[in-house]
Amino acid sequence: MPSSAQLQTMHPLFAANMHLVGKSAKDCPPLSSDLSNLEAWILERGCHPRPPTNGLYSNLSAKGKPTADSRGSMGFRFLLGNLKDWDEKVSVSMRTGLSHHVGTCEIVLPRKNHPEFKQMPLMQRLLELVIKHWPVYFAIVAERGWSPAVNWIDKHPEGLERLLIGWLTYVEDASIVEALPAGLKHEPLGPGLMFQLCDHFPSYENPDDVALGLRVRQALQAAGRLRVRKLTR
Repeated sequence: MPSSAQLQTMHPLFAANMHLVGKSAKDCPPLSSDLSNLEAWILERGCHPRPPTNGLYSNLSAKGKPTADSRGSMGFRFLLGNLKDWDEKVSVSMRTGLSHHVGTCEIVLPRKNHPEFKQMPLMQRLLELVIKHWPVYFAIVAERGWSPAVNWIDKHPEGLERLLIGWLTYVEDASIVEALPAGLKHEPLGPGLMFQLCDHFPSYENPDDVALGLRVRQALQAAGRLRVRKLTR
């Protein structure tokens, strides 16, 4: 898994005391430094235990278990974490498939004790890594509490089909630059474009930051660019 190996070298917290997260504290074995136990864990624990008839996995083993060649609409999922509290917590969760709320990658980083996770260029490098190894239409860098204040202020039945705005926002369709308010920093990133809301890491507790996020969101909504195509890859 090249993305996991590169993640480990990006910051010491990604390489220290990471565990495969199960159902309880006793069900969280250490992640091998060479990642050798990750694939077996995903195949054994990351598949849906009772997929519907139209979501059955293909290419099962002789024992009827999913293999590395298996495919299914319910997809696979896994969670890695260092099992620390919020101020030291690091976790990486991934879901892939075609059913509701899959096809996502979420990385949770410490809130207070590591200010480098609120700074460039580390966060841009992390964003680059995600889009390099994960087929996303959009990805954001933001603190918890930001989306309820900016992105989820009204009903959004589209779910993951609605573009979210963060401190850093990546969009696969680079033409979105045409709808951005003047003055926002933006640059090509991978196959798409990244734009930056402001120089500092914005907070949902700062009214000016929230107002700026809402202004960008409203501009994209007015241009019909807030709703994105359904992910199919």
